[in-house]
Amino acid sequence: MAETNQEDYRARIQGGYPGERLEPFGNSSVLDKIDTEKIASVLRRSIVWVVLIIVGAVASAYLVVRYTKPLYESVSDIKLNFKSEATLFGFSNFNENPNLNYLSGEIELLKSRLFFSQVISALPLQVSYFTQGKILDDEKYKESPFEATITVRNPAVFDKKVMVTILDNDRYEIRFPWVGEDVQPEEHRFGETLSVPHLDLRLESTSHLNSSYLGEPMYFVINSNGALLNYIGAHLAVTPLNLNANTIRVSFQEYNRQKAQDMVGAITSIYQTYTKDQKKQANQQKIEFLDDQLMQTEERLDRYDKYFENFTISNQTTDLSSDLQKTIQQIWTLDTLLGTARSKQKSVNRMFSSVIDSADIPDQSLLFPHLNTALQEYGNLKVELDQLLLSHDPRTLIVRRTQQSLQILRDELLDAIDQERSMIDEQVRDLVSQRAKLEASFVKLPSKGTEYNQAQRFYNLYEEFYLTLMQRKAEFEIAQAGTTTESVILTPATLPAAPISPNKMFIFGIGIVGGLVFGFLLVALRYILHNTITSLSEIEKLTETPVLGGIPAYKGEKLAQTRMIISKNPKSGISEAFRSIRTNMEFLSTNGGIHTISVTSTISGEGKTFVSANLGGIISLSGQRVVIVDLDMRRPRIHLTFGQENPLKGTSTILINKHSIEECLLPTEFENLQYIPVGPTPPNPSELLLGDSFNRLVKDLKETFDVVIFDTPPIGLVTDGVLVMKKVDLPIYVFRADYSKRVFARTLKRLRIVNKFNNLSVILNSMKSNNGQGYGYGYGYGYGYYQDDAKGIQIKKLFQR
Repeated sequence: MAETNQEDYRARIQGGYPGERLEPFGNSSVLDKIDTEKIASVLRRSIVWVVLIIVGAVASAYLVVRYTKPLYESVSDIKLNFKSEATLFGFSNFNENPNLNYLSGEIELLKSRLFFSQVISALPLQVSYFTQGKILDDEKYKESPFEATITVRNPAVFDKKVMVTILDNDRYEIRFPWVGEDVQPEEHRFGETLSVPHLDLRLESTSHLNSSYLGEPMYFVINSNGALLNYIGAHLAVTPLNLNANTIRVSFQEYNRQKAQDMVGAITSIYQTYTKDQKKQANQQKIEFLDDQLMQTEERLDRYDKYFENFTISNQTTDLSSDLQKTIQQIWTLDTLLGTARSKQKSVNRMFSSVIDSADIPDQSLLFPHLNTALQEYGNLKVELDQLLLSHDPRTLIVRRTQQSLQILRDELLDAIDQERSMIDEQVRDLVSQRAKLEASFVKLPSKGTEYNQAQRFYNLYEEFYLTLMQRKAEFEIAQAGTTTESVILTPATLPAAPISPNKMFIFGIGIVGGLVFGFLLVALRYILHNTITSLSEIEKLTETPVLGGIPAYKGEKLAQTRMIISKNPKSGISEAFRSIRTNMEFLSTNGGIHTISVTSTISGEGKTFVSANLGGIISLSGQRVVIVDLDMRRPRIHLTFGQENPLKGTSTILINKHSIEECLLPTEFENLQYIPVGPTPPNPSELLLGDSFNRLVKDLKETFDVVIFDTPPIGLVTDGVLVMKKVDLPIYVFRADYSKRVFARTLKRLRIVNKFNNLSVILNSMKSNNGQGYGYGYGYGYGYYQDDAKGIQIKKLFQR
């Protein structure tokens, strides 16, 4: 039964039962790639920061609400009555959508800087009064404890603060910034006229002056016209409400609600009186412009009428185009003849060249019929000569006579072709001369015709333009006489009861949501940047190497160096974890058992020496004789684990045959546990492990001890550990939670694939106890949960995978 359980456990830890189908490594779904344990671990470590971020976001929202000035909005709805009386006279509307165009025009009028100037003149906006706070300033619109009467002599004083402090009901202190920042405030009395650089000033107290203003810093600003125009444009909004009903809404946003109401009231009241006069004036200006354009156009038309009359009298005709057409037709005819002649000229030149070169002559019977007979004779004689040359020697009499006849006929043909070419050349020159004469006469003809046609075109354009001006003038006159514009205020300017900004609920909601979002981003960022191994399940996802178990982190005082924990705390979670690992090792053992073990890691600091020492101690407690051999000759640590100094003899001296094993064995606090320190540091550790001395050492130790544990150097730094792993029954690879990088798993994979270490196992050291995996019994990725009962130790559960 025990043998069956061992085979079952070994099959599970080495990759599954025979015939069991396992998913390929790295072929998991997206959800499987998300490590929930790692997320929980990162979240636990980040929970304080997440809470601080949320608290900070809510605090920021509170500060925004606390130190944002309340913004008020006053509104007024206006109905525009647009009536066109032009239809009474039988005229239709000139615009397809007059309501939309009209509303757009009125909105632009209300938002124009010209209209703003009327509003500025109607309200007391030239001087603004403020009380100065530590963070926010408050405007005292129509509530100021004093009023300033100012005569400005230099525009440089506009838009600058003039600081005022009221001392009592009769006196105040004032300071002008343009005089100098270091100048002390001057004390004056209300009603007193001050003459300072750039302006004359007199302050008068008002009925709003009370004790709350005494000693409080205040200031006033002399607003420039440009600043006021920009201020109104930035805070005013005019929007259409209903296009069919011709209604618009005028709204104004201000930090002082009384000022917002006054601004909207002034805008709507001024609009009612302003629009009618402005529209009449605009139409009148357009009509005057059209009258001026009509007069100028009439004068131009009169001048062209006189020109046409004089032209007809002087030239006795107005139809010059017919003469031009005849000349153009003659030029086209000459161009056709000239083209035919030049084509013949090219053909006769090619024919002449073909005869000279004794080449084949193309058929020219259509262009030169009078040469057709000579050409045929020449061609036939040439063919006859070619046939004779095929059957006779060129020196025979008949061949030479045929050649002489062909030469005579060739000379005659060349003379005929040359005469024809001379005739064609003469014809081309004659046609070119005739065309030049026609072109000379053609240049003189169009000058008067062009001038006349140009005048005719301008006359037609001005005539059409004149009719268009008359039509537009009629439209504007009808619009001015038949259109009335009236406005009705549906909703007077309101006094805002509550501010529209800041929206406290919205800002606090944004703060909470923003805090949660940034908290989530922090957790996500730490999850992404967290590139260390944290749990046993993460090791399983990274590699297929069997996991022996995990060792919890030491919760006591931080260890300065490696120590034996199991002797001081035999019932601690660490001791139980090592017992679980020891039991798991028993299930991995074959019939021969596990006698040699190597412990290594990727880099130093992962706890390989700690695992070697405590694993050796826990195995020795089971009654087996154990020896720990320190092979980390570059950085020996085993002797520190047992609180001793590194002696002058040890592994290095054994390998060079200077000392025997018995001379180097050192006792420990455990009866069945001994260890061999490194001894003197050799200059060639790798060469010592490659020699036969190391093989004899392993053999002698196996004969003397039940279990031999080799503490080897980190294989991520040197290759000494790989040399030892090849000679042991069970190589163990140590990772340290939250210390070992995830990329270290590649070294483990390389050992399995390249070096063929199929018996390699993994231990995770320094695991956090809050990762959801237990320790002691049932510890280590669910392996080896044991329970004592009356019949002894039985296997309760082998796996929890």
